[in-house]
Amino acid sequence: MAVAVGAGLIGSAVAGVFTSGVATAVAVGLGTAALAAGVKELIPDVPASASSNQELTIGKPEPRMVVGETVISGGIIKYEKVKQGKREWQHFYMALVPHKCESVVLYQVDGKRTSAMSGEGYYLEARLGNQTGPTARSLSLMSNVDSTFIGTNATDVYCEFVINEKIWPNGVQDLKFKVRGVKVYDPRKDDTVGGSGTHRLNDETTWEWSDNAALINFWWKKFKGAVVLDDDLFDLANIAAEANICDELQAVTDSQGNTTQEKRYTCNGVFNLSSGHEAVENQLLTSCAGKWIESTGGKYRLQVAAYRGPAIFTITENHLARAPYREPFTSLSSKFNIVNGSFIDKNAFYQDADITPIRSQDMIDNRDAGVEYEDDNPLLFTQTESMAQRLGVIKLLRNAAGDSIKLVLKRCYANFVAGAVVYLNMPEHLLVGNYEIEKSLLDERNGQVELEIKETSADMYNQAQTAPDFDATPNFQIDNTYVAPVETLAYTPTPDSSVRQGVLTWDHPLSDSVVRYVITIEQAGTVVKTGETLELYYNIANLPVGNYTALVYAVNTFGKTSEAISRTFSTVVPSTPTGQVGIQVLPGRVIITGPALPNSSSTYEWKYYFSDNFSNAFEGGLNKVLTVTNTPPNGTLYVWYRIVDGDLVDPAWVQFAVPNLVGISAEEVTPELIAGLTLPGRPQNIGTEITNITNDLNLWSVQTGQLGGDYGTLLYNVTEATGAAAANTLEILAIKSLVGTESVTAQITAFKNAQIGYEDPQTGDWIEGAAFAQAFDEVLITDADQNELSIHQYFQALETRTGELEGKVQLGVTVEGSYTGIEILAGTSGLSTFRLFMDELIFASRNGNIAYQYNAASDRHLWYGATAHIGATKMEIRDYENPFGPDNLVVWKGPTTLNLGIPDFDSLTKANAEMWVDENGDKFEGGNLRVSGVFESSAMKAGSGVILNDEGLTGPPTVYAFASGRSNDRIDRTLTMPTLYGPGYVVTPNVAHSNFRLSYYNMDMFLKVLYTKSAGTSTVSNYEIEVKYTFQPSDPTGPTYPSGHNQWVTVVTGSVNPLHDYASVPLIYRYTTRSEPWDTLEIRILVTSASGEGRPLSVLCELTVFNQNRSSNTPGSISSDSYESPGNDEPDYDDIYVPPGYIAP
Repeated sequence: MAVAVGAGLIGSAVAGVFTSGVATAVAVGLGTAALAAGVKELIPDVPASASSNQELTIGKPEPRMVVGETVISGGIIKYEKVKQGKREWQHFYMALVPHKCESVVLYQVDGKRTSAMSGEGYYLEARLGNQTGPTARSLSLMSNVDSTFIGTNATDVYCEFVINEKIWPNGVQDLKFKVRGVKVYDPRKDDTVGGSGTHRLNDETTWEWSDNAALINFWWKKFKGAVVLDDDLFDLANIAAEANICDELQAVTDSQGNTTQEKRYTCNGVFNLSSGHEAVENQLLTSCAGKWIESTGGKYRLQVAAYRGPAIFTITENHLARAPYREPFTSLSSKFNIVNGSFIDKNAFYQDADITPIRSQDMIDNRDAGVEYEDDNPLLFTQTESMAQRLGVIKLLRNAAGDSIKLVLKRCYANFVAGAVVYLNMPEHLLVGNYEIEKSLLDERNGQVELEIKETSADMYNQAQTAPDFDATPNFQIDNTYVAPVETLAYTPTPDSSVRQGVLTWDHPLSDSVVRYVITIEQAGTVVKTGETLELYYNIANLPVGNYTALVYAVNTFGKTSEAISRTFSTVVPSTPTGQVGIQVLPGRVIITGPALPNSSSTYEWKYYFSDNFSNAFEGGLNKVLTVTNTPPNGTLYVWYRIVDGDLVDPAWVQFAVPNLVGISAEEVTPELIAGLTLPGRPQNIGTEITNITNDLNLWSVQTGQLGGDYGTLLYNVTEATGAAAANTLEILAIKSLVGTESVTAQITAFKNAQIGYEDPQTGDWIEGAAFAQAFDEVLITDADQNELSIHQYFQALETRTGELEGKVQLGVTVEGSYTGIEILAGTSGLSTFRLFMDELIFASRNGNIAYQYNAASDRHLWYGATAHIGATKMEIRDYENPFGPDNLVVWKGPTTLNLGIPDFDSLTKANAEMWVDENGDKFEGGNLRVSGVFESSAMKAGSGVILNDEGLTGPPTVYAFASGRSNDRIDRTLTMPTLYGPGYVVTPNVAHSNFRLSYYNMDMFLKVLYTKSAGTSTVSNYEIEVKYTFQPSDPTGPTYPSGHNQWVTVVTGSVNPLHDYASVPLIYRYTTRSEPWDTLEIRILVTSASGEGRPLSVLCELTVFNQNRSSNTPGSISSDSYESPGNDEPDYDDIYVPPGYIAP
């Protein structure tokens, strides 16, 4: 088997797979344990770096590609430990990228910068993707490498490292390479398309490496999508021109203030292939602030950030086919005046770095009224701060250039290409200045051209590293200081409308310049309603009757407002609406709903009578709905209604009539009346039905048995078609006899019914057209004491009102009304239920051995014998009666271990358990135990993992904490350690707390302070150790505290003067805590210097407390530490194995 990387193979003879903390590794040639052990020796700890692409991992890295040049690490994909002479060596291959590369050189090994591919204790050899076999050294030295290990089209590095603590004291923690990635096509070097050279578009063997941003973006767009795009979709002359722009040299100022030169735009970096083609395209375009545009003719054109002037055409009012549409500013939600950028700094180990924010004080002060708006600009393929700054300025100025216009021009006979610049000279439309074409569309029918353009200028692209203090697009400035107010504001009532009470109307002298009108309605100085509209009117609705003031003002495209014009108006009771009236005629009642009301505060007043006599009409009250009951059959209802709004009432009533009422008869209820009723779905009336049933029951016959006793029998069999869509059968077989003076009965009943349409038992509604079928069988006996026992089964299938199918099955025994049995429910809606009804549930084997018992009366679940909970990856076994496994366990929990589908009891041991209990009661719990509050035990013993002090309070056996701070800057540093807790500190229940609790108040703690400084010359560094306690109050009613409560107190100061550059100074102290009851203790370390060279690059502090006993030292004391200049006593290395072909650096 081979492990594929990209298009090639990097691996063979896979022996196993394991998972590390950073990746999944493939063990090649060795077993899993061997590879894991070897790699652990090689990489004892792989720290997270600023970029995951620089992490040394185990296993293939994520598929990725390198463009331009950058620094990456890789994944170990083949490994073997080899004995060479007296030394052991680590041999492995490191996979970098699944494509060919231009070059690979060493950048850093174990924290040291070097480009040498071989040196003391190591040897490296890169394969660039054009290899035809493994390296000669690996083929001769590694037993798991043969001639089939090729890795076609993939770049990797063969590595050898000696196992020597003197050379690699911590193993190889990082291994980074500077990689020049893909080769790209350059039309400027293709003499078949107007260039000069042998490059050919579709022949990769003719291409060369480049970090030109335009060429890399073209390579990705054309060749790396789901399909290779056709050649004629691109304008190669455009690609060549954009590449020339990217190669232009720009004068820049670096971070040290030096003036130098760099190309305008380059593209260098690495990207993950799982990100998707479009996401990668967008990332690559950020390297040149570029974009792809589709020109007339369907070709893709690349446009990097550059000024495209001078203008190719001047557009005047005479060219317009219609009025222009303009959006003069960037929207508030999109604009910004500060750009925060980041880039990959090649001068700082190719790590992420932030640029000094690009800030336009001119925009903040003059455009945005002092408000700051920020935006981010992550540049993953830019490697210098000066280039990132230039791109940030361009992004800022492009955003500020918000004047966008849509034009429709008459036939102009000009080549309006997207990206070109046109000059607008249309003062009548307040449009004067340079604009860049973003989109161009030609209508071939009439020659008209639709253009989308946006303001531009040369100042936007002058490659400045800071924002200008002036407007970079000084096009014609519109005078937007005055907006004309509305005119002829008026209010007109609309009493006959059911949707509004009235309408406000107005005019405006320049309505085309207005984007909205704002309306405010006030009553007695209080705003009761607001609204906006683009029309010259506004509907008034849902206002209570009263007096109001309307204020209307206009807003133009620049957000400027006009003077508000006001008018007073009054709302009055509108005429009663005469629209659609809702009428429902039901047996014995009528429900009437009035027309829609004009506002929420109004309602209707009703009157009604059963003749046209208004003076005698009944009052119907105030409501939107009228309900009239006790309506006479075939009568007519006369109704009058009018609108009421508060205290104001419309004097005019609106009348209508409702004929053909349906009444309820008040006939006397007699037996004859009931007998004559016919129930729905039955073929005969109730009287006939009862007679038939009575006749059937009279079929009981009296017979004489052989013993001379009399008994009765009943045979009843009826099959009926009860309607056109229903049929049922009923069969009864019964026998009864006297036992002494009492009657006993045995009866069998069978009933079957099928019909279309049925009554819903839950709602009582008739479900029309739904299928319904049921069957019921019962065996019933009654003894001489009249005790009953019934055995029945019931089947039902039906279609619900929602169109779902449901089925029910019941099987049970009923004794004196108590049911024992089962019920099964299922349906197409997803219903699936199985229910048991009983007082006691028992599972037993055929020989009677009980495995499980449930007693409903006591609500107890009883298990007998072994129980097993088996999951896909974990299982738990319990058998308290018969201990299992070689360790005689009664409980075992761990990885699922099966034999023929059941737990493999013989393989379950203490060694492979995550939790176990043996037959003696000894137990083991894996994982962590977290206790919130005081942990109490009557059986604490040595090795239990918790220290119990004299007062019964607990703490961990050892308290260890550390803190560190580091950077590339020399600065004064303050380092605060994690908070320590006293033995009596009260924790919050159910809240996790750090495990830094001391078991006594006065304890010895050991402090190790290590700081590193870049001395250069002899420079004094000062250090200080401070403590801060919070104490328990000595007087809780006060409260009062011991001195020094919640204050920083210095316990030791000192200074050191190391003579060595990059000196690391260790300071060791013993500090004894105070004996007063304290809650918390904080410790901080300050390292300062009067000179920059004495200020530390890093500070590390470690704290250790052995928590077993109180200290015998003076509380609050600290030991002294001596300092002396270290000597240079580095030993000479001997017996160093020199591999064949080693070249000394």
